[in-house]
Amino acid sequence: MATHTVAVGVDPSGLSDEAVAWAAKWAADHHATLDLVHVIDDEWVGRLTWSEELILAESRKALTRARELARPALAEDAIRDVLLRGDPVDQLRQRASETDLLVIGTHKPSRFERVMLGSRSLHIVQSVTTPVAVIPSTDGAERRGVVVGVDGSEASLKAIAFAAAEADRSGEPLHAVLAWDLPAGWGIEYLPSDDMVSSISSDEEIVLSESLAGLSEQYPDLEIKRSVVRGYPAWALVDAAESTRLLVVGNRGRRGLPRVLLGSVSHDVLVNIPTAVVVIHA
Repeated sequence: MATHTVAVGVDPSGLSDEAVAWAAKWAADHHATLDLVHVIDDEWVGRLTWSEELILAESRKALTRARELARPALAEDAIRDVLLRGDPVDQLRQRASETDLLVIGTHKPSRFERVMLGSRSLHIVQSVTTPVAVIPSTDGAERRGVVVGVDGSEASLKAIAFAAAEADRSGEPLHAVLAWDLPAGWGIEYLPSDDMVSSISSDEEIVLSESLAGLSEQYPDLEIKRSVVRGYPAWALVDAAESTRLLVVGNRGRRGLPRVLLGSVSHDVLVNIPTAVVVIHA
């Protein structure tokens, strides 16, 4: 995917530092302009005793820090500071509609956040239609390879196209993972026969092959690994991507309901994020 504008959310706390560095490299690799976007949250402005001038000064300081992080990868004129005010999720959603990729940083949500609230990054991913890259804090270890989740859905096919282009561009292998599991309750009611499991697995092999059809011809130098795994898809993807550079998933799979903006698999991947994750919307 050739991008022209990449936007990254800037957080004064430093949570976004790795996201900014990641976005700057992505922009450089794809000859794109980088927008450093900081949103002054109106909800908190009224609660703070700080003056408006001090809040603006802190916001500009955050953008200056982000620019310094981006400079090693990009020329000065390829970086733009964007200072907005309002609800951060709404403002980033609007900004995302004008870009090819939105990049945000994240932390691993607490147990309470997972169950009750979700993190802000989840809310942003849910509310936009642009591809979103979610960048966690890492241990600095060298990572290589691109993993993509496959299930035959429209979002999955778009994810494959994105992941294949990225893996080919960087000269890294692509690992396509299709994971399946029996519907909840089957193991309680009765145990499936070996023939049934074999039949389902064979059907999923066909789905994987059809989803990847033509990829080798399009990218003759791309190394492609294929895996059909029995188990909950989110856990299979998290395991496969543990030591890789990038995981690409669709926002909603073939079993997702149309009214659900972020499917359960992509949601569970993000709350257990193992590496940089790009969510592709159908």
